[in-house]
Parts: sequence; C-alpha cells; structure tokens
Amino acid sequence: MRYRFVIARILHPLRGLALALVLQALLASLVVGPYLPRSALAQTSDVQLAAAARDFFAQGLRFADKSQWDQAADRFRRALTIRYSPVIAFNLASSLDELGELVEASELLYRVEADEEAEATLRQSATQLLDKLRPRMSLLTVRLGPHVSKGVVTLDGSALPDVQIGAPFPVDPGDHELVLVQGSRTLAREQVKLKAGAKVEVSLKPARAPTPSELAALEMANRDRVRKHREAPITERWWLWAGMGTALASVVAIVTVAALSGASQRAPLPSEN
Repeated sequence: MRYRFVIARILHPLRGLALALVLQALLASLVVGPYLPRSALAQTSDVQLAAAARDFFAQGLRFADKSQWDQAADRFRRALTIRYSPVIAFNLASSLDELGELVEASELLYRVEADEEAEATLRQSATQLLDKLRPRMSLLTVRLGPHVSKGVVTLDGSALPDVQIGAPFPVDPGDHELVLVQGSRTLAREQVKLKAGAKVEVSLKPARAPTPSELAALEMANRDRVRKHREAPITERWWLWAGMGTALASVVAIVTVAALSGASQRAPLPSEN
C-alpha cells in the first residue's frame, strides 16, 4: 500500500484521547527549531509564527484527509516557509506527488532522505516514495538550432539556465511550452506534451526569413496574377456573366409578378345574355 502521510501512519492505531494527545504533541514538536531571522519577522512575534506554522500544518492534514491536494500543498508549503521540518517536507512532497508536480516533490524527498536528524521510519518512507516517483518523471533535452548564437530559452515562462541546454533534465509529465527569445523578438516556439517516464528531445529552430530574391519572386508572381485578372477577355470573365445572369433573372421575376398582379385586379367581362 502506498505510504502517503507519516502522521496518518503513526496515529492510525490510536483512538480517542490517546489520538488527540499524540497529535497535539506531534504538532507542538513542529515549532521547536530555528525560525526566520528576526529582521524578517517585522512586528510579528516568534510565538505567533510558531502558532501559524502549527495551524497551517493541521489544516494541511485535514485537506489531505479529504484528498484536496491543492489546498493541502498550500498549507504545508506555508508551514515549511516558516520553518523547515522533515515531517512537513514529507507531507508537502506527498501532496505534490498527487498533483503531478514530481520534480519539486523529489527534491523535498531527497532532503528528507539525507536528513540524519529525521526518524529512520520517515527517511525510509521518503526512499520508498522516491523509488515510485522517479520512473514517472520525464526527461527533456533542449537544443538550439544552427546559427543561433545567443538567446534565452523559457520553459512555461521560466528562463532555463545555460547549463540545462543540450543535456537531459527532469520535467513533470504534461503539456509544456518552450520559447526561444532574443531581445524583444520571439525566434521560436514549441508546444511539448510529455508522457510519464518519456525521454524527449526538442530543437528550437528560428523561422528562416525569406531572402531578397525570394521576396522579389513573390512580388513578381503577385503582379502577374493581378495583370492576368485585369486583361482577361470578356468571354472569360465568368464573374461578369454570373452577375448579369442574376440581374436578368431578377428583372424577369419582377415583370412576371407585376403581370400576374395586374391580371388578378382586372374587372370581370360582362356576361352574354
């Protein structure tokens, strides 16, 4: 069975008052440790931040229990921002795994796995989840086409460092957009759909601008087309005959309707005695 939340696993056999006491102790343990620098706390006290971290974590557990992974990840991330805890990190990674955000989840799990101060059972759970998560991550290789001397490559709006160009790196499965930008110009754009565990290579090649000779040939072709259109004999101008036929048919219809209308209004002939 997939191991998801360390708190749920520890508390599952407990019931009643024992469950409440253990949960209270575990949540309280999350606030023991280094906080943000005092300069970053502004006017908020350490006690208030500690209470916020504990409450965020509790909210995350409740959302996770309802499989509301977006909200669970948000609360766990808030708690982890206040202070690092391997327990919070594991639960955030589990929520991100459910959301398909495998790359960030794996980085959190690597940290938990390497944390010598974390409990052995928690580190083992992180290793087990990593083993299931790694094969599902996609590997993307981005290469630049020839004659591209410089430019910035973005993946889903975020710039890729130069060290990631030309070598495979892990990416979450799903739809992605690669863009090659040079200054204010967009040179190339590629939509990429990555399946779980896929290895994909994309080459960003700027669209080639037409040469002056190609532009001249295109302009000449357009001029010839316009000239032939104007010089076509009247017998070949089908659009003219079509228009005349339509107009003639309209006139005939009007005359016919008028004649029939006049006949219906004519006085009847006197009968013969």
